[in-house]
Amino acid sequence: MSDDDLVAIRKNVIAAARLSEELVEGESLDRGHLGISSNETRRTAILQLGPVENIDRLAPNQQLRFAPAGITLVYGENGSGKSGYTRIAKRLCRSLAADDLRGNVFAESGNARKVTVRYKVGDDEPIALEWDPQTDAPGVLQQISVFDSGNARLYVDTKNRVAYLPKEIAILEHHGEICQRLSQGFATDERTSLTRISVPFSTGYSPGSSVTAMLARLDPARTDLPIADELNTLAELSDAERGELVDLERELAADPMAMAAARRRMVALLGRIDEVLVGLQEALSNDFEVKLAAARATCIEADKAVRLSAMERFANEPFKNTGTDAWRILFEAARAFAISSGDQTDDRLPAVEGDLCLLCQEPLSEAGASRIGRSMTSSAARLLAWRRRRERGLKKHSAA
Repeated sequence: MSDDDLVAIRKNVIAAARLSEELVEGESLDRGHLGISSNETRRTAILQLGPVENIDRLAPNQQLRFAPAGITLVYGENGSGKSGYTRIAKRLCRSLAADDLRGNVFAESGNARKVTVRYKVGDDEPIALEWDPQTDAPGVLQQISVFDSGNARLYVDTKNRVAYLPKEIAILEHHGEICQRLSQGFATDERTSLTRISVPFSTGYSPGSSVTAMLARLDPARTDLPIADELNTLAELSDAERGELVDLERELAADPMAMAAARRRMVALLGRIDEVLVGLQEALSNDFEVKLAAARATCIEADKAVRLSAMERFANEPFKNTGTDAWRILFEAARAFAISSGDQTDDRLPAVEGDLCLLCQEPLSEAGASRIGRSMTSSAARLLAWRRRRERGLKKHSAA
């Protein structure tokens, strides 16, 4: 039984319960599935197997005889051919699993395989048959069942007793296993469905009406559950009910309490919009533009004053443009180099006579030390002016 077969059986069970119309066509059971291809009711017995040609390495002129009644015991050492004759019997008779007949690996390939079989039906004379394994065996031999360790169902109980399960019992057991698997799947579906439908229904319907009667029937414990057509019919609205629904919608739209709540929400929203518009108006007003222009002019004047102060302070220096922005970049780079190349932790440059110059690394003269000192004073003044301009700009921006 494959998984696809099990799915098909499940669909057919659901269709049989009238929960679906999807019916899967399956293969019908016939006599061939039961291993019965003859209408013969008399007892059939095998009397002889062999001689055998080109099957395993069985002796070609050897015969394995069986008593027509009673028990025949066949014994021999490993490799004597017992399993080979058993495989022949499983192909001739009924068996849960038949093995392929193998040729003699030491002989030339392509030789035909043959088995001489003698059997007896009822009290008739024995019949001798040269059987080709490529053809079907006589149907009367299907009355005989062959069991071995390869196809018998083996069970070991607590007392370690070994029993072989006949094919008929195995079919019933397999049928029970399939029913159990289907039952587990349906139980899972039932739990899922119960979870989905375990919700409270609407209340307030008039007692004794068709709706209350239908709701009372929606109980998984009841056997008279309503069908889909009944629910659809009850859910349909009549023309009068549709007109009543339109009137109710109109009345709800004109409800004073609902209208008041809508107005209150609208007033709150408009108030918030007014606040945003007032703020935008103040930010874009002429007064704010005048303040920004004044602050910008103040910054420009302060920058000019600092530049003039630097030019006056360094007017007598050997190089032109000392104190300008380009010179300040070199000065700040020298300050960073001083911090990174020495043990000092502050931003002081060598400014005392005898200190080493950062560029030529020779002792500073009195004039060089004085020049560096004035530079540090000018740099500090420019930094202080920049900080003041920045603080004034931040204050005005915050006020805006």
